[in-house]
Amino acid sequence: MIFKLLLICIFILFAVEKSVSLSVHDPRLSPGHLKPLGTGRPKHPVESAVDYPSPQEFFSKYVDQKLPLIILGGVKTSPAFTKWSNSYFRQNPEIMKMGVSVDRDKKELNNITDYRHMTFSKFLDRFQKEELYLVDGVKKHLQPDLLLPSPLRCKESRQHLQDTAIWYSSGGTKSLFSMTFRDEIVCVLRGRNEYLMVPYMRYKDRFMEIKDEAGIRGVDVDSVDFGKYPQLEDIEWQSANLREGDCMYLPYKWASQMNSYAGKTKESLFITFSFDHVHEHKPKECSIEPHKATLDKYQFSDVEQEEMKRKEADMIRKHKHGNETHTGHGEEEDHDHVHEGEMELEQVENTETTLAEIRSFLKAKKSSTINFKQFIEAMKKSTLTANDLSKYNLPDSFGKINREIFDLLDVDKDGLLSFGDFKSIKKSKRYEDIMSDLEWRVRNWITYIDEFLESYHHGKTNEEFDSDRKARELRKKLSIHDPMEL
Repeated sequence: MIFKLLLICIFILFAVEKSVSLSVHDPRLSPGHLKPLGTGRPKHPVESAVDYPSPQEFFSKYVDQKLPLIILGGVKTSPAFTKWSNSYFRQNPEIMKMGVSVDRDKKELNNITDYRHMTFSKFLDRFQKEELYLVDGVKKHLQPDLLLPSPLRCKESRQHLQDTAIWYSSGGTKSLFSMTFRDEIVCVLRGRNEYLMVPYMRYKDRFMEIKDEAGIRGVDVDSVDFGKYPQLEDIEWQSANLREGDCMYLPYKWASQMNSYAGKTKESLFITFSFDHVHEHKPKECSIEPHKATLDKYQFSDVEQEEMKRKEADMIRKHKHGNETHTGHGEEEDHDHVHEGEMELEQVENTETTLAEIRSFLKAKKSSTINFKQFIEAMKKSTLTANDLSKYNLPDSFGKINREIFDLLDVDKDGLLSFGDFKSIKKSKRYEDIMSDLEWRVRNWITYIDEFLESYHHGKTNEEFDSDRKARELRKKLSIHDPMEL
């Protein structure tokens, strides 16, 4: 009798174990495992139009709603579309002498770059024979050949223009799967670009569960490991295929991945225009004739700062390497160290700028101290966001998210921010830790603002917004990252 009971127990345990094992889904068995990003998943085409919408419609219907849009033939009116060629470039000495940054790996890898600095002439001589990928700002000698996309030409939009870049290779480049932190328009002059994309906010909770510190940027786009990234297994994608002459609006906070292909001239060449995402931007003064809309007529914040950054980076290089000379490598080896300085500078630049921005609150108040209430009012109008938050009725949680930053910088804990606090931070042995912590808290603050504006745009109350945030935080705490751990 005891023996029979023992057999029954063993059978029940076996049946339960088998049932549990069958109920645990193994994402590594999915068709897209270890295959290129998006394999085997639904792909919905991005909306297209034969011309740009008016600036007002562009911002209200697409930018505010964060909806991508392909503009067929959108860059064909730019002189560059017909003029730019190897022979055209070579006939212009100023263009040939330009210094450009060139990557020696066509597949973008997270935190790994192999940049060289060379003349545009050298790049043209070599890019068809070597794995070279020019990625740089649009230099002043190229700007007269490019028209700013028509929705961005309005007087009210000028202050929000941030960057314009050129991407030039023999094709076969692959970007990371990453999120845009600005609105962007991309225009293909030569070759073809394919995009896979998703609205980040739709999958935000899922992406935040990724264990890899690099997040979605750590994904190998040629061989996606669903064991490591199960969150990507069942995503529904939007896809875009941009041919020569086409442009596309890529919205703020969309995650995308791009592959480029060479055209008849064995080239891949495209331009990007990035601008601040401003909620409910309403341009009015827009009657600008095309011949007055070339890039040299506009100012881009990042492009203006580039020369200053190069000079500062050169100072870093000289400080680290002194007056040592390099032999056997010529100009490129020397400029490698300039790039090394640029990378070092960029690591601290954003956080230093944030600290200076907050310090400026004191100067604006013409006071040696500000209290927490004054700090909140200053943060509403800070350049940390392109939106003026003072016109919104902000939720109670806005105080908490600001308190995290205020308390970090209030070194002496007297409830006030003072010039003394900032001096103490500069002299502190924990300076790097404080700056790292500040960077994290400011990113959290910016994400909070983005989520609030998204919620506001969809008509939710402040109470609903705070409730949604608490629910997301709770789900994150309770989430199980790896189904194989069950």
